[in-house]
Amino acid sequence: MADQAIDWDFPDIFIPGLGPERYIGIKGGRGSGKSQFVGGLIPIRMMQGKNALCIREVQSTTADSSKSMIEKQIIKHGLSAHFNVLDKEIRCTATGAKAIFRGMQSYNAANVKSLEDFDIAWWEEAQSASQRSLDLLTPTIRKPGSQLIFTWNSENPTDAVDKFFVGTRPENSVLIHANYYDNPWFWDTELVADMRRDREFDHDKYEHVWLGQYLSQASMQLIPRKIVEAARKREVYTDLSDLLVIGVDVARFGDDNSVIWARRGLDARMHPPIKLKKVDLMTLAGRVKETSDELTADMVFIDETGLGAGVVDRCRQLGMQNIIGVNFGSASDRIVQGQAKAANKRAEMWLTCRTALGSGLAIPDDDEIAGELTSPLYSYDANNLTLLEKKVDMKKRLGRSPDIADALVLTYAYPVTARAVMDAHQNMHEETYNPWGT
Repeated sequence: MADQAIDWDFPDIFIPGLGPERYIGIKGGRGSGKSQFVGGLIPIRMMQGKNALCIREVQSTTADSSKSMIEKQIIKHGLSAHFNVLDKEIRCTATGAKAIFRGMQSYNAANVKSLEDFDIAWWEEAQSASQRSLDLLTPTIRKPGSQLIFTWNSENPTDAVDKFFVGTRPENSVLIHANYYDNPWFWDTELVADMRRDREFDHDKYEHVWLGQYLSQASMQLIPRKIVEAARKREVYTDLSDLLVIGVDVARFGDDNSVIWARRGLDARMHPPIKLKKVDLMTLAGRVKETSDELTADMVFIDETGLGAGVVDRCRQLGMQNIIGVNFGSASDRIVQGQAKAANKRAEMWLTCRTALGSGLAIPDDDEIAGELTSPLYSYDANNLTLLEKKVDMKKRLGRSPDIADALVLTYAYPVTARAVMDAHQNMHEETYNPWGT
């Protein structure tokens, strides 16, 4: 399909999006090409003299915007000679039309009037649009012939953009639902392998990410109850040669527990979690050292987020060398076999624990522990990475934090070498080291 003299190809399903309707909604899963379509449409409208406003609910910098998508489409369709790409906006040299990039959360009833001069508004990732922002924008873009285009992958039917297009469909509107199978160019991309993996191993994710279906709370549950129930009942066989790893979750709120949990191989049942309420950091550090020495732990992983950094420091002062501080919010540094990519370290550890629960890990037959392991919900960020519900959000939703479960999850922070091997390596290094080089 071509737009007049411009060599512009796009999936036929988007043809209705070229019409004159005021409201154009394009929803659907990843790989459909919806963002590429609108990213190509914006330069064409600018060459017709139309100013474009490209928005998201929250935008800290232009790196968070749709600017790079529009730039790619300008280059792809051979239009570079007609545009001047600046740091924070794009201008059409032939018509003087401009495209700017904004976050709607920064606007109010007073300053939103500055957007009245725009002919077309593109709201990308519109599933995150708040009702407040939507109510601000729609009457602001009001020039004769102006259009508002929304692209999104639905999360909940209660999302403002879904209620706008699906619940009470406005007059003079078009709604397009597109998925990867509507895009003939999808099959030549690297996304195919991701789609097939999700379709085979994570059907809930496949239906949401690739088919654009709503998330339900059940499908958002990171660890299904049936996996946890099996782990509660199974027998476990361990050997003293299996590595013993301790996870320490440090309380964040006054009514939370600090938890120490030791796991030997696939046995997280022999040593039940130690729950400590309202203990100071020095006392907690002392208890961690005592437990590590008693069990001859190969490694101790301590949550160093926030107050936990003080526990890590104190344990080192006490002479512990088998400890590693883990920041839950840090970047994920490894791929979990058979699982989706994680957005951060916490999601990565939970995904690793989910794999272990499904492949032999035994846990105590305890309702509280089972409840915590099945309580976190997950979603996906803009890069299709698994994002785990924040502890503070869980506390608001459930009235508690998964402190016990996080301690178990911490035992999967990194691969571990046996302490005896580490000690032998250290002793060999000390015996062979000669500071004089002779």
